[in-house]
Amino acid sequence: MNRIIVPAIILMILVGGAYYSLQNLPWLNAGSKKTEAPLIMDLIKGPQTYETSTTTGYMAPDFRLPTIGNKDLRLTDYLGHPVIVYFWNTKCPICANQFSVLNNFLTYYYRGAIVLAINVGDPEASIVEYIGKNQFIEQVAFASDISETVFASYEGSAIPQAFFVDKNGIMRGSFKGELTSAILNDAKKLLESPIEQ
Repeated sequence: MNRIIVPAIILMILVGGAYYSLQNLPWLNAGSKKTEAPLIMDLIKGPQTYETSTTTGYMAPDFRLPTIGNKDLRLTDYLGHPVIVYFWNTKCPICANQFSVLNNFLTYYYRGAIVLAINVGDPEASIVEYIGKNQFIEQVAFASDISETVFASYEGSAIPQAFFVDKNGIMRGSFKGELTSAILNDAKKLLESPIEQ
């Protein structure tokens, strides 16, 4: 009888200790700002999730918006590519020139990068008309944020505004105003540089 009771008690102590340890992990704490830690099976399937922010060094906030072709556009669909999240609208006088600068930059200097051109506040008909009047390369994807929810989640405060996200989904910086070739070259260096710990 003792042969069964002693191992059962040891097993209960081990299980209780493991349960107590798991309850005290910071990401399981109700007051923690970190997102929930993955289960063991989730670790096998993919990466751990992290807190998102537009602050440099954090995971960039993901979003889902309709494209002009009525498909879903998500930032996470472009993991593995550097991404410029570019907020614009058709009433912005600076924005008209920006797409030719971006097209040139992507064509000649940064072929692996993607621009997610998110229109803020314009109806789809205005966006379609604008796109029809201009030529864009396939590295530019257009989406509509008519309700301005993504712009707000990115703490957008100016049009145009660009956010630079590296191939791992980490926010590396942002810029308000007119993008020049020099600014885009600096952004490329930033996106390709290792993250300082």
